[in-house]
Amino acid sequence: MRVTDSQFNAIMQRALMDNNIRLNRVFEQMSTGKKLNHLSDDPIAAVRLEGLKKNISDNQQYQRNIENVQSQLTRYETNINTLEELSQQINELLLQGKNGALDTESRAGIVLELKSLKEEMLTTLNQKNEGSYLFSGTDIFTAAIDATTYAFTGNNDYRQTKVGDDQYVNNNLTITDVIGSNVIFTSLDSAIAELEAPTVGFEVALATALESNQQAHQTILESLTDIGSQYNSLDSKKRPVSIWCSLQRRSPLVLKSSIMPRRQQSSIKA
Repeated sequence: MRVTDSQFNAIMQRALMDNNIRLNRVFEQMSTGKKLNHLSDDPIAAVRLEGLKKNISDNQQYQRNIENVQSQLTRYETNINTLEELSQQINELLLQGKNGALDTESRAGIVLELKSLKEEMLTTLNQKNEGSYLFSGTDIFTAAIDATTYAFTGNNDYRQTKVGDDQYVNNNLTITDVIGSNVIFTSLDSAIAELEAPTVGFEVALATALESNQQAHQTILESLTDIGSQYNSLDSKKRPVSIWCSLQRRSPLVLKSSIMPRRQQSSIKA
């Protein structure tokens, strides 16, 4: 078949154009140090790269979520430690108050201290963080306990944070988790009333208040143990995530590749 001059020129121009495209691609790769600069460079590798980038982004967010939960647990631990100290002081005062030989002035001093400790405990249970009540479950805008009736006014539901693929953890404790019930307050009021004006029910009231306080104290200690266990469990999740992200960043595909524009990733924030 005879090739005309115009056909020959067209073939040559096409060949030169293809060579220029390949040459420009090589120059761009040399300039950027990246194997992939456009989706068209290697569509299969490009899809893999986008997947790797999303995995890295997701796992970095999981790590931030874990750190946020641990920060919240530390906040709970601080407040519950306060409750534990207050409960210990209440226990000591009730033991002193059981001494029937105390004079009126000594009992009055114990009453003042018990009332003050009770108020501190109620204040701690209604503690807020950034406007949200800590111990009210998911009802974060309602106080955990009524300071007059001692009714639990929040709920016992849990807020959850995503810390891995299909992995969620609770990021709060409720007032029930921490003290069990409000009996510690009702029995304490009865003991205070007996210390102010003793009756035949003095010994029973003081013994009941001691027992209720000790039960609450045990629940407080158990909640502190649970916080420690959850914190350590999150630590074990955080380390593999950090290692995984580091390995993914070292992937030759990630190190040598960059595709622009980057697609916006879906949010998985807590």
